[in-house]
Formats: sequence, C-alpha cells, structure tokens
Amino acid sequence: MSHLQAPTPTTIEAYIALIDEALLEIRDLYDALDYEMDGLSKAMDFIPRVETELQALKQALLTEQTHRFGADLEYMPLISNQNTYVLPFKLLLTDISRIHRQGLGLDAQDS
Repeated sequence: MSHLQAPTPTTIEAYIALIDEALLEIRDLYDALDYEMDGLSKAMDFIPRVETELQALKQALLTEQTHRFGADLEYMPLISNQNTYVLPFKLLLTDISRIHRQGLGLDAQDS
C-alpha cells in the first residue's frame, strides 16, 4: 500500500489507527520476506526495532492520560536512508514520527 502524507490526526484514536496501519505493514513485510529475501532482507537489520518502538508508543498512548509529543521517534535515523523497495511504507513511518514531533492537529479541531 502506498501512503501519501495524511492530514494530522486530531485524536489519539486516529493516531493509534496510523500506528496500527504501520504494524500491519510490518507484518506484511515479514510475510514477504518468506518469499523474497533479495533486497528485503536488509529490512531485518532495523524493522524489529521499529516494530518494538511502535508497539511501545501504542501502549503508552492507550494507557497514559496524557502523552508527551515533541520529538522524532528513535527509529528515524534507521529508516531515513532506506529506499521504498526495502521499506515500502517509509512515508507512513515518517508521518507517524512527524505527528509525534508536531503533536496532534488539535488546532483543526478547534476551528
């Protein structure tokens, strides 16, 4: 699935939906690795760390009353130089980190 930059979600639930989409893409990538190792095997160098960070972020969002936004996610240096053949959902991961850095689009909700 290709991903174009989506509007910034205005709720934690919508942000979690993006995280769930990325986690599904990761599962699909694992499935693809079963059939095609050439090139995609490079993803195994970093995808488990990305998956772990997304799962932790989702859990934090589900359990915390408030979540501190304001920084890129730690996986960004791991994915920044990856091409979309190795990481076809790179833009989705970049969006999730951008939202984490900028915060939810609450201004859109208030207008």
